[in-house]
Amino acid sequence: MKCFNMFLHADELYAKLEQKTNVIRDLQKNKYDVVDVLVSFETEKGQRTALHALDTGRLNIKYQRRGNKIESELFDGKHVLDCIEPSEPSAVKYLEIDTTLSQSAIKQTITLIITLALVGFGGYLTFITRKYYGPLYAGFLTTALNMNIPIIIKLLMILEKHGTEDDYQKSMYLKITIFRWVNTAITIKFVTPFTSTLSNRKEDLLPAINGIFVSEMTFVPVLAILDIMGNISKHWFAPRAKTLHQMFLCFRGTPYNLAEKYTDMSKIVFLSYYYAALSPLVLFMGSVALFIRYYADKFCLLRIWSAAPYIGSSLATFSRLYYFSFAIVAGIVVSAYDWSLFNFDRVCFGEDETNFATGDYTVTKYFGNSSLDPGDIISVVNPNSYRVCKSNGDCCQQIKLKFPPVPRQAQSNPEFQWMTEEQETLSTIYGYTSMVVLIVFLVIAFGGTIVNVLIRFFKGTYKPQGTDQSIDFSSVPDIDGYVPQVKVSSSFFPLLACDVDDIDTSLIGWNDPGTSYDEYNLIFDVPYEGMRRSQKISGSTRRLVRISDHPEYRLNEGKHVGVKPIFSMMKHYRRSHGVKKRSRHA
Repeated sequence: MKCFNMFLHADELYAKLEQKTNVIRDLQKNKYDVVDVLVSFETEKGQRTALHALDTGRLNIKYQRRGNKIESELFDGKHVLDCIEPSEPSAVKYLEIDTTLSQSAIKQTITLIITLALVGFGGYLTFITRKYYGPLYAGFLTTALNMNIPIIIKLLMILEKHGTEDDYQKSMYLKITIFRWVNTAITIKFVTPFTSTLSNRKEDLLPAINGIFVSEMTFVPVLAILDIMGNISKHWFAPRAKTLHQMFLCFRGTPYNLAEKYTDMSKIVFLSYYYAALSPLVLFMGSVALFIRYYADKFCLLRIWSAAPYIGSSLATFSRLYYFSFAIVAGIVVSAYDWSLFNFDRVCFGEDETNFATGDYTVTKYFGNSSLDPGDIISVVNPNSYRVCKSNGDCCQQIKLKFPPVPRQAQSNPEFQWMTEEQETLSTIYGYTSMVVLIVFLVIAFGGTIVNVLIRFFKGTYKPQGTDQSIDFSSVPDIDGYVPQVKVSSSFFPLLACDVDDIDTSLIGWNDPGTSYDEYNLIFDVPYEGMRRSQKISGSTRRLVRISDHPEYRLNEGKHVGVKPIFSMMKHYRRSHGVKKRSRHA
């Protein structure tokens, strides 16, 4: 375990610390270019005016073509800037903000391939469990996989680099959704024999679906509320912590991802619509599952989970536009196929009538295995003949991927006809309706995005969202600024990565009541040339508007002319009129 820096002796830890310190000192001598400049405006009107003025096409940015831009809209009067509206301050991932599009695409492709391999592995386990232990245990296995495989996917996400929490959550959303949708709804349909779709034996499809819903309504919310690992941390590890800091870490709450919660909801919606045609009862079961999940998650949000980064409404909009909409559209398309494949028995109409007339017949003898006994009555209500499959493998009710699944497409082979007149009418309506719905979804979900991307090459496409609320930035007490911070699991608060001496401390977004911000600031870990001060403040800075107002604040003697800071630069220009911003820590 020493390769993971675990169970190291004190001497080994000290040696590693010295080694890392020397590496950092060497890195301090390098020159680092600016990656991004993040700006908060005092007024929303000012922000929108700047974005309108600086917005331009991608080609103009790449080739530095000023177009119709005046000199005041160019940097240094000659450079065209790539200016966009940033994510929320708490959603910026400062360590990964320099990630390029190509780097992100390559790593996301690798993790997506691994996710698809996990999908295949989960399908194989479900098939084996259902075959040997029945649908009930397969349902619980499906739920267990839905809970544990996302943990592996989150570990895979370490390989990816995203500049914002929004992009990170969307990437995780895609991978977990693929696994949960396929594992919950699609796999079980493929591993079930076709003729076992509508029957009610324990190994058939519908009982297995009911087992999944029962598991989703009971197993998952109960485990979430029990919070087994969280309670172990609070009641076992916390009393045995060797420092007060370690004890506080045991009470941080169970972390959660918004993307994972969205996939949980979309999975139930997808499963409900996917099997709605075969068993309309699943719509009711899905609503009950969502109802139970709502109150279970509400309890966890207020009592168990730790705080998540604020990323605005982008993920909710993304989920509603693509995933929840696609779940409904997929349900409509699959229902069209299900209506065309009824009765799921591989039985087609024969070409000739039988020699039997309609009526009741008495069994006199039989050959081979049969559940009939001599003397039983057989009722013949239809004199037509039927057949199941041909010897060459062609069977009834084989539509494959023909779309739309209307009778003209589904029953294109005249030798295999199975639909009644009423079924043909219903399949026609459902088939063409599903085709229209699918086309409308593709146009609405992707058409606008594709057009916007193409237009973005040639001109700016910035459009403000909502109306200007006319509320100044400094008038809002609980609002964060773009202060570079790094979240680490071993610290109760994030670590600062910039000089915050002269900014309003309320912009940082948090405050440790027991000590100063200097204890969490990385600029003091390894002293470097050009530091404004090297002595930390030991007292609390909780009630100070600025750290520089503290009595212990001392600057280093002398000036380092021409020495550039190696950490991010943070500037705060206070307004000199109107309402003074109230500190959240006062």
